[in-house]
Amino acid sequence: MAAAALSFIVVLALAALSSAEHTRTVKPSFVINTYLFFSTLLDLAQARTLWIIPGDGKIAAVFTTCCAFNIILLIFESIEKRAFLKNPYHEYPPEALSGIFNRTVFWWLNRLFLSGYRRILDLGDLFETDNELSSRELHQRMAATWLRSEKSKSQSLFLATMSCFKVPLSKMVFPRLCVSALKFSQPLLINRAVSLISEPRNQANRNYGYGLIGATGLIYFVLAIGNAKYKHKLFRAIIMIRGGLISLISDITLVLDAKSVRESAAVTLMSTDVDRIIAGLELLDCMWASPIEIAAAVYLLYREIGLSCLVPLGISLGKLMSI
Repeated sequence: MAAAALSFIVVLALAALSSAEHTRTVKPSFVINTYLFFSTLLDLAQARTLWIIPGDGKIAAVFTTCCAFNIILLIFESIEKRAFLKNPYHEYPPEALSGIFNRTVFWWLNRLFLSGYRRILDLGDLFETDNELSSRELHQRMAATWLRSEKSKSQSLFLATMSCFKVPLSKMVFPRLCVSALKFSQPLLINRAVSLISEPRNQANRNYGYGLIGATGLIYFVLAIGNAKYKHKLFRAIIMIRGGLISLISDITLVLDAKSVRESAAVTLMSTDVDRIIAGLELLDCMWASPIEIAAAVYLLYREIGLSCLVPLGISLGKLMSI
């Protein structure tokens, strides 16, 4: 009864949210699609259980019908809105109008791949960049942040850049943590599979085996999705930082006295130095994710071999100190 009451409340909230999202956003709702996807996935497992339970199948039939309606609703909610949008929203690039499923598997790139397969691409075949990546938007954001920053500090440019693009950089944190968690789930999965082989054959262990097969497929599928998502978010943030830095350097160079700076120095700042900064930012996730992964790895080793886990840790730290 409690679950049914909560489901009824959710349906009412979903109807209001769907109406608001349809009239106020240019792409399918992230919240609605995510909720319907996981809700349908869990409801299908519950429907299977209801059909297995012996007895009257009316409840199972009604619940299965509800699952079918959820799937239909999910399909309709994931349809893109380009056909219903007016200018300038109708001319937005595919990525800006794509829903969560389209962006997760990069389905919006297929048209570009097909065009490149049939003929040689030119500049006009590429998609327009969205507003977040436009030079004008990046220049305004970076210039405003630099204007508010304390330029007397030695790390003022770095702090201003991180402050300006903290939101795009933070979007990669969750998928990166998911990737780390899935990496450590692989040895646990292998350990459970090896131990299952030595156990006697019966129906319960056979069911566990089927579950491990499904878990294996799920782990590697979600691992691929997580890697794609966090790399996509990381490189979007890097492109934004690159555009912001180059526009800021160009803007400041234009107002400097010609005697105080050489033209070659500005060109070096906008090319070589920015490229070096970008190359370092590609490993930005290792600065905070690697310590977490090391701590988790040491803990898992401690569970298996005790204090002997400190030996490989000491060897790694010694090799790091010698570099």
